[in-house]
Amino acid sequence: MKQWKTRLAICLCLLLAAPTVISALPVNKLEAEAASGTSTNVYGYYTDIQVEQGMTFNMGDLFQYSQYKNNKEIKGGYLSDLSSGVSYKSSNKNVITVSSKGDITVKKTGKAVITTKYKGIPVSTTITAVKKNGLKSNKYSSLRSKAKNVAKVYGNGITSKNRYKLAQAVMTCQNARWAVTGEYISQTGFVSYYSVQTGSAHRLVAPEMIKAAKISSKLSEYAYNNNPVGTKASKNFKITSVTAKKNRETLTIKTNKKLNDTQVFAIKYIYINDTYLQNDKKAVFNVYVKDTKTGHYYRGTAYAKQGSNQISVRMDYLKLKSNTKYQVYYMVNDKGWAQGKTFTAK
Repeated sequence: MKQWKTRLAICLCLLLAAPTVISALPVNKLEAEAASGTSTNVYGYYTDIQVEQGMTFNMGDLFQYSQYKNNKEIKGGYLSDLSSGVSYKSSNKNVITVSSKGDITVKKTGKAVITTKYKGIPVSTTITAVKKNGLKSNKYSSLRSKAKNVAKVYGNGITSKNRYKLAQAVMTCQNARWAVTGEYISQTGFVSYYSVQTGSAHRLVAPEMIKAAKISSKLSEYAYNNNPVGTKASKNFKITSVTAKKNRETLTIKTNKKLNDTQVFAIKYIYINDTYLQNDKKAVFNVYVKDTKTGHYYRGTAYAKQGSNQISVRMDYLKLKSNTKYQVYYMVNDKGWAQGKTFTAK
């Protein structure tokens, strides 16, 4: 999973439209350089957290890794997705136990340090356990329930059968998270996906959100990787022609390939971003048309259909002139899918 490149590569409009994903807080970042020019980074979220007795979660869901060779990322993802090479250790098994797969169980009140290690890179997390509901996690019961539903719908992964329902579950959970933020922010400080910050420690009040956040991240990447018009998937999806009539506000784009169901989902998830996302085989996104004479860009709304290689576009504030050359872009000056395809209105 290429989380860090993804964050830099996604354009501003995509970031504003796409479902929110946890931003990593690199509490520990160590590099293991080798003669071959490879390095490994481990990124964590918190070094000091408080939990309630009886809570369970996976430690590996809190950490991500990236492996580089000659400054190019070759591998990355969550530690919990690795089948080997990761170890976990608890300094106080009477208080908190951790399995070989990173599953945490809070047995009783007290304190323990969990050491997570990958490729010789250790990350220590101090966990303080209090009595059940000692952090008032019951206030977050609705949020926790919606987070559980995300994991339930996800099951063993993202498929063509569950992706729309999963998108709805993720966005419903996300809306609940923002509602909690609005309610408690003035009283308790920053509220993240699953914890409330008090000083340097973070109270883990909704542990189910840890996995929900990970799933949300995976779904966003799934959409990003399959979006045919604005990301790396656009390398094989090109405009072959653009036709338009003068004094009209519409144009028609033809592409080299027909949109498939996965591509339609990716576009819808990135741009629609609400709980009513439905599989209606239609996708809507923005394009930009440049007047080559003035250099001005104009935004238009593109309407695409599954199984079709024609995309109709309605411009917002532009009537196309007959004596002007235009270029169409996915984004302003974008060099991806559109490649600045030139056309004139006739």
